[in-house]
Amino acid sequence: MAADDALFEEIQPGAYPDMLSQATIAYDKHDYDRAFALNHRAACGGDKTSQAIVGRMYVLGQGTPRDEITGYAWIKLAAEFSYADYTSLARKLGAAMTPEQRKAQRQGNRADKQARKAGKAGTGQSSAGSETAAGAPTA
Repeated sequence: MAADDALFEEIQPGAYPDMLSQATIAYDKHDYDRAFALNHRAACGGDKTSQAIVGRMYVLGQGTPRDEITGYAWIKLAAEFSYADYTSLARKLGAAMTPEQRKAQRQGNRADKQARKAGKAGTGQSSAGSETAAGAPTA
């Protein structure tokens, strides 16, 4: 499933620390598929650090096909609350984009789509579940 097609499920608040710990362990062991899956769930749940990690993993092609534009979108989402490190990284990636990548990003508006989808996550939801036809998340 592509990041901008992510669906949402409920995650119990107490599950986040374990998920983030397991994601870190998986990444350190170069188990990028597992690290990506765990970080992606937390990222869809609104965790800014996980959003930046997912963005980086897309840019580097770790655990997911390499996709600089989707990576940039995730990093922009992580930077939405003006976190200095993520805002700086988003600016650097934006400046490094080719004219074709900038055009594709503007046409696709992936950062805006990710922000809208992650906005659903403000109530402790994460990607991997299902949505109703109207787009409302289901438990």
